[in-house]
Amino acid sequence: VPFSRTCAPKALPQSQKVLEIGAGSGYAAAVLSEIAGQVYTVERIGQLAEKAASALTDLGYSNVHVLHGDGTLGWKEHAPYDAIIVAAGGPDVPESLKEQLKIGGRLVIPVGKDPRVQELVRVTRLSDEKFKSEDIIARGFSDTFAGINPSDVAAFVTVQVIAAVLATYFFCWLLRDGGAEE
Repeated sequence: VPFSRTCAPKALPQSQKVLEIGAGSGYAAAVLSEIAGQVYTVERIGQLAEKAASALTDLGYSNVHVLHGDGTLGWKEHAPYDAIIVAAGGPDVPESLKEQLKIGGRLVIPVGKDPRVQELVRVTRLSDEKFKSEDIIARGFSDTFAGINPSDVAAFVTVQVIAAVLATYFFCWLLRDGGAEE
């Protein structure tokens, strides 16, 4: 994943652990594995989790670990995490994910009751009990490719790959210490 090196020097030191919620194809986890020491990814759809795990293993990504499970619960056994990235958000930031951040860790998640009009939020853990929440994008962004018909497989896959590439770059930028104005 050569373009991951674009943000690697400013993103996460190799000693850091990242939790990704929503493994999908495993693409974002592969990119994250190039900029962080260990990547733990949770996928709620069993078939996707199996395919991602198989693809990542076949490609030699030994620092990526895949779990089939409920992403809102995170992966507590490997916490705390330096960063948590959530691909598909919900109405609120799950407390279980915030609890799994280490102090100074950052969580990026889409939040909003209507999935078509969610805000991208960055949460930073300041202490055991204190968190700072920032709206990064305060408008709808989830439906950027809403006009694509999932039955048009070629168009749908192309859009998914483009979205994954853009999201990975964007999340990398957000997770950097200077990703948002403080």
